[in-house]
Amino acid sequence: DEVGAVGCTLLYPDSHIQHAGIALDAKTIAQHIAVGEDSDFLTKLGITQPYAVDAVTAACLVMRRDLFLRMGGFNEDQLTVAFNDVDLCLRLADKGLPVLCHPGVTLIHHESVSRLSDELPANRKRALKEHAFMQFRWRIRLMSRSFVSGIPDHIKQMALQNQSPDAALTDIVKAAADALYLQDSASRSSSKEMRNMYSAATALAETQDYFRNLQSDYKNLEAHAGRLQNALDMVENSIFWRMTYPLRWLRNAIIPGAEKPRPNTKPAADQLPAQEEALIESQHREKQRLDNSAKAALAKFLAGSERLQFEKPEAPLLSIVLVFYQQAHLSFLCLQSLLEYANVSYELIIVDNNSTDATTDLLDAIDGASVIRNTENLGFVKAVNQAADAATGDYILLLNNDALIERDSLTNALAVIDGDDSVGAVGAKIKLLDGSTQEAGSIIWNDGACLGYGRGKSPQSYEFMYQRDVDYCSGAFLLFRRSSFEALDGFDLDYAPAYYEESDFCIRLQKQGKRIVYVPNSQITHYEFASSGGLTGATKLQAEHREVLCAKHAEFLSGQFANDSANILRARTRNNFPNILVIDDRVPHPSLGAGYPRCSNLLYELSKMDFNISFYPLLFPEEKWEDVYTTLPNNIEVILDCGHDELISFLDARKDFYQFVVVSRVHNMEFFNHCLSLDPDLLGEAKIIYDAEAVSAPREILRMGFLGEVLSTEDQQELIHKELEQSKLAEKIVAVSNNEAEIFKHHGYKNTIVLGHTIASEPGSNHFKQRDGLLFVGALRDEGSPNVDSLLWFLINVFPLLEQAIPGIQLNVVGDNSAPSLATISKPSINFTGRLDSIDQMYNNCRVFIAPTRFAAGIPHKVHEAAAKGLPSVTTALLAKQLGWQDGKELLIADKPKDYAAQCIKLYQEEKLWADIRSAGLKAIVDDCSEETFRNNLAGLFR
Repeated sequence: DEVGAVGCTLLYPDSHIQHAGIALDAKTIAQHIAVGEDSDFLTKLGITQPYAVDAVTAACLVMRRDLFLRMGGFNEDQLTVAFNDVDLCLRLADKGLPVLCHPGVTLIHHESVSRLSDELPANRKRALKEHAFMQFRWRIRLMSRSFVSGIPDHIKQMALQNQSPDAALTDIVKAAADALYLQDSASRSSSKEMRNMYSAATALAETQDYFRNLQSDYKNLEAHAGRLQNALDMVENSIFWRMTYPLRWLRNAIIPGAEKPRPNTKPAADQLPAQEEALIESQHREKQRLDNSAKAALAKFLAGSERLQFEKPEAPLLSIVLVFYQQAHLSFLCLQSLLEYANVSYELIIVDNNSTDATTDLLDAIDGASVIRNTENLGFVKAVNQAADAATGDYILLLNNDALIERDSLTNALAVIDGDDSVGAVGAKIKLLDGSTQEAGSIIWNDGACLGYGRGKSPQSYEFMYQRDVDYCSGAFLLFRRSSFEALDGFDLDYAPAYYEESDFCIRLQKQGKRIVYVPNSQITHYEFASSGGLTGATKLQAEHREVLCAKHAEFLSGQFANDSANILRARTRNNFPNILVIDDRVPHPSLGAGYPRCSNLLYELSKMDFNISFYPLLFPEEKWEDVYTTLPNNIEVILDCGHDELISFLDARKDFYQFVVVSRVHNMEFFNHCLSLDPDLLGEAKIIYDAEAVSAPREILRMGFLGEVLSTEDQQELIHKELEQSKLAEKIVAVSNNEAEIFKHHGYKNTIVLGHTIASEPGSNHFKQRDGLLFVGALRDEGSPNVDSLLWFLINVFPLLEQAIPGIQLNVVGDNSAPSLATISKPSINFTGRLDSIDQMYNNCRVFIAPTRFAAGIPHKVHEAAAKGLPSVTTALLAKQLGWQDGKELLIADKPKDYAAQCIKLYQEEKLWADIRSAGLKAIVDDCSEETFRNNLAGLFR
């Protein structure tokens, strides 16, 4: 159980070694050990026993299934092909679990048959992205690591220490674990100076890369200049979009401080770095490839007899507005995406601004759409107003004709605005053809300039995965009520023909008290700059319309942030709410138990208050996004893929951003204090709140007592003192019960507040006689934990007595049951269900809930939950004391096996007693777990 994973020796078909473990290398991330060596290379070195390595390849990697699942498996979001095995092994090492390679097991490996080379052009972009992720994610571990060939000296030396024929596996594992501990200790003791040295080294490397690329950038500039000349010659044919982007880029590269021409691009104060500018050439090629394929698809469609058939409901919910001007091939792709993914009741309104390409033929092949054909190019503003006048839907969606909607984008956007009258408009996550972010909501600066938040970054990055209020959203996808548009007389004609009209519209909505909301699970892919409408003088128009915006909304702009990249983090959210960071082990899925239901409730209530919430899972930072926002409200920013390694850099990057930092659980507070010891100014002015969740020292003292390890009074007090001391920097301390609050206060921590559980009474409908069986609920992952100990105690000492008294009685055990000691339990009368998404049916079908816990801390949420579901409990005196409930009233109590069995039999067979306990338990839930009390006490922490 103390080994993370095991690999073996892989041989090429010619019997030379292909893999004997993996060693880290700062430049390449990872290298196979002993590549190309003879098959007896390790034997000649005297290595015949398993030895510790940094990682092993997934070509043959063995680990426990339960551990793989607890670790979250491979990081499929960031590492789709390469390094996923190395990343998993390094995460295992972070948990103190060594990875071994067994030289006595060999396999023939036909390498690269299952994966094409990362050097191929089609794979290069993905490979570079994965390499960059690993280099950043594990940069501390990679520092000073270098490996070329053979076997690294440190691995060889440690391997040879445990290679005697009679070497015990436990000794090998212990040596490997000790090495990990020393490595981890060395890493954690790094001073701030060392981190600064690393930052300086990184900056130096980036500078060197920059100068190495100057010549390449210069050649790119020349190539762009050539394309610009060609584009200028073709303006009459309305392909102005082809020259807009390189023209703007070239001008800004040559003229320092030049303004960006579009409102949703970065201002002069936040220019793109040279590395990103160098990618323009590849982006241009991607657009050309899309153009070619789209034009071929359109030509094939127009040459056939097929038609685009749209529904035309009498009372549509939504009116989708498209403005066409040339670019028929991109319009065709847009229409196809609507037919595939627009799964709501909608009408389609198309305004054609006198296109002269194949647009006319395309429009003639459409059925069911309302088409307005203008005899001149009226521009975007007037065309939208035309379409809105013809709209009959409750909502209007503006969609660029060079955009492709994605699955569920319309339903997700409508769900936000349809359910909340305070929402004035909704925008989507906009992605570019290369998969990067174009915009995740936009910022309006106090000088009228605008910034698309997140441009050029991964759309899967945590900053862009949560819903928030913003200044405005791009008209590439903008959803609003038709009544709101009419009340504001549509787009302001002062912005005709285009530019700044959606910024102005969103400001006017906000002046009416409405919110503009960015919805991350509404997504489009945007060609960009193909929908400029054939306008000339775009740069001049944008400059003029920015001045118009400043004149019309001077008071609004005076309250905006200054145009400075240092303000982006604060400006990304359109409110002045306090920013709160909450740190806990992991995303708190309630089914995990162990205090996570309370954390889930805490975050849910905070999300409804006037706060901006960030949640940082410290111990298990890897999750799937769909699982994250199934558990948590979608307006909480969840900092995935960072964990222990990135906490210092995260806090440093957000210094003075948070007003409050809430740290839950003593081990997390201990690590948090360690980070602050390295940099006392890390938090700026943020106030620290320590949420104890449970005082674990008394639980540990009880556990040791049951194991026969009785501690002296002095040792007990020292154990409690060390735990409570972790809260010394906290302005406020949160305890889950009055009992635990008194422990803090008794030791001088008077700033302690009680915040218990909240749960609503939802009793099941089944009566006494409709129920049968016992129910146990709890996470059974860790050997020696309170849940595993209590279940084993019950099964060995109590359940046999119940089976004698009540023949055929069934025990249902709900929860992750991966603890090894439970693997041998196999009886028809014991039903291990594993973890269930919902336990409601179990609560409704079973007759008695058991909680035979012998040592624990905090408050037993599972007893609260059982009572709230109308299921009476038999517990130990310890749990009853934690709850403050009485024997024979809210529950039954027993500690000794015979007494516990007697109470279970009594509650199982006496219907009136069962009904009385059930009724009193439901009343106690109302008294002790009131949502209003929980909400008020929680809000009081931040006053």
